[in-house]
Amino acid sequence: MKLPYLHRPKPGHVWFRKGGRYLGRITAEEGTQEFFDQYWAFRNGKAATVRTSWAELIKSYRKSGRWAGLSARTRQDYERVILYLEEKLGSRDVRLLQRKHVIEAQAANAHRVRFANYIPQVLSILCQYAVDIGWRRDNPATGVRKLKVPKDRERAHIPWTDEAVVAFRAGANERARLIFEMGVGSVQRPGDWVAFNWGDYDGDPLRVTQGKTGVRLSLPCTPQLKAA
Repeated sequence: MKLPYLHRPKPGHVWFRKGGRYLGRITAEEGTQEFFDQYWAFRNGKAATVRTSWAELIKSYRKSGRWAGLSARTRQDYERVILYLEEKLGSRDVRLLQRKHVIEAQAANAHRVRFANYIPQVLSILCQYAVDIGWRRDNPATGVRKLKVPKDRERAHIPWTDEAVVAFRAGANERARLIFEMGVGSVQRPGDWVAFNWGDYDGDPLRVTQGKTGVRLSLPCTPQLKAA
């Protein structure tokens, strides 16, 4: 039976189009019960208000204690992926996600490996939240293998030589020198350097709360950092 209002702009993409307007894409595999459910939801005008959409799940997750309990740095890392998922999946039903979709999304971003590997991680967190609130029975994103950085894009971590450190200190301006000494002297993540205030330094130790762990530290300063 040929169903009206279906448009296929390319293989594997089925859209519901009526009155010259695209009302949405049918994401389920053609011929399955989920496919017909989505089709008739569009046909009956109910598809726009899917209660279990990704947009609704993300909205709920952002209001939860799980999101509030994350460090500011972790929320920042996750937020980039969440915005991507909202754009790609926003109106789709959370219940239709399969493991192959997670792997496909990761593969589609293989050109940026770190971001690609965050996709299964964040999807797993969202899917587990969906399980806990009764929207899913399983978590298809758990345990997805991380992509490896291609050999031709790997960069070795080479420590600076003493000569290089001396040369940098000699040629750096005041601000660059302060940033450099902050990193060498505190041995903290770059994201924590910008959190320092002058009030965190009393002439001897330097105090900081790590953005990722929330741990409060008192760090002895190197003579070079004190001078800077």
